Amino acid sequence: MNPEQNHSQQCSLAERLVVEGMLDEKAAAEITHAVAAEKSTFIKYVVDNNLLAASDIASVAADDFGLPLFDLDALEKDLIPIDIVSSKLINQHQALPLFKRGQTLFIAISDPNRLDTISEFKFHTGMKVRAVLAQADKLTNAIDTALNAQSHESLEGFLDAAGLDDIDITTDEDDT
Repeated sequence: MNPEQNHSQQCSLAERLVVEGMLDEKAAAEITHAVAAEKSTFIKYVVDNNLLAASDIASVAADDFGLPLFDLDALEKDLIPIDIVSSKLINQHQALPLFKRGQTLFIAISDPNRLDTISEFKFHTGMKVRAVLAQADKLTNAIDTALNAQSHESLEGFLDAAGLDDIDITTDEDDT
């Protein structure tokens, strides 16, 4: 996506938040300038700085971009196909694979401005990719939980394969 298109879509969301009465025009302009200076995204900046509730932004963004809003609390975390793409890709795009249906992969995103996310997931999986919108804070937590569970399972699998499955691994945090 070119920077002008991204800026235009961010302005559209900022304008929509103004129309909805969630931001005043001055605040929207200040946020847009800060986003450009920090090379961040509008949604990430607003959520990270607690300027609006993540649920409010997600609702407006879903309506504005025509994407379904998905509640990650309703997701069965054990069924997430986390190993379908690399953790690097998940972290880079802040997108979480949710489930597969046939040759279609559904992913959760919090920033619909990131159109490159869909094409990257499509490229890496060879599947059709459909995005649903999720609250930014819930998505970050779900990604962290899923990746931590994946790395724990990988470590257990390695220990089992190496015949070291009876070794107890603790961290300094476990001693407190």
